[in-house]
Amino acid sequence: MVRGLSSRALTLVWLAGLGLCVAASSLSAANGRPPEVFLPVGISGAVYVTSGFLVARQRRTNRIGYTLILIGAVPASFVILRYLFPALTILSDPVGALAAILLAYVLLSFPSGNLVGRVERITMAVMTAYFVLYAVAVVLTLEPQAHGVSRCPPCVPNALRITDLSVFPVVRRLGDVGVVASALAVAVLSIRRWYQARGAARRVLAPVCSVASSPQRGS
Repeated sequence: MVRGLSSRALTLVWLAGLGLCVAASSLSAANGRPPEVFLPVGISGAVYVTSGFLVARQRRTNRIGYTLILIGAVPASFVILRYLFPALTILSDPVGALAAILLAYVLLSFPSGNLVGRVERITMAVMTAYFVLYAVAVVLTLEPQAHGVSRCPPCVPNALRITDLSVFPVVRRLGDVGVVASALAVAVLSIRRWYQARGAARRVLAPVCSVASSPQRGS
């Protein structure tokens, strides 16, 4: 069981998360990124952080609220760190994968915040292992300037790359396959949980099914 934060601490976390989202969006705009890039960082991040704050305030010991805060705050924090330390650009895809894993956890553990089914636990374990390997592969194969990473500049050479430039496109395709497979798995499991639920439990799970079955767009 998660030990809940005090009301004051939770409010400070919420304000810090909002501050990170606004700072990340502003920094991205200041570096010449178009609105379709810098606005989602601030808007979607603030929505996740605020949603997590509201959930955590109502259920202090439920992991879902804190996970939602992380979904908004982690990408925003990374945007700030990437502009301060351009070498971290190679972690853009892995950070995106981390946010997707956290969202999958929210969907599969809703509303209790715990993965109660064996299939759900296995799915999360497989997803996590796959994207950890993907993150390592990206770090070892990506060359931001050569591969046209959309979040450049700033860009610096990847000192950790050990492969030919032709390898990263293959790694990226494998990452895309993993994203699609993971999204389908989460959608199927969410719909199965809804189908097996009865009465009030089914009504509670209905929003999860709509989120899990909706196509996700990257920012």
